[in-house]
Amino acid sequence: MLLDVVIDGRDRKIVVQVTKQAFAYVFDRVTGEPIWPIEERVVPQSDGPGERSWPTQPFPTRPAPFDRQGLTEDDLIDFTSELRAEVLFLTRD
Repeated sequence: MLLDVVIDGRDRKIVVQVTKQAFAYVFDRVTGEPIWPIEERVVPQSDGPGERSWPTQPFPTRPAPFDRQGLTEDDLIDFTSELRAEVLFLTRD
């Protein structure tokens, strides 16, 4: 997306690239520099046969992702204690 916005009281021409991981990478349209820092973070490596993944991936520091970024045990169903116990059992390695 090409946008003309005000950031920190300053008119900026930006380009925003949205990803399927719910991240928005935001760059200055003129210089190509990131508007906010982009961090390289260590990520889990692929265990697929013959696959080699890079040890890090870029993560924008702003804006916040617009969708959930993973799940925790708190997100699991809790209709009954038996169902929750079964789900927890199935998700253990």
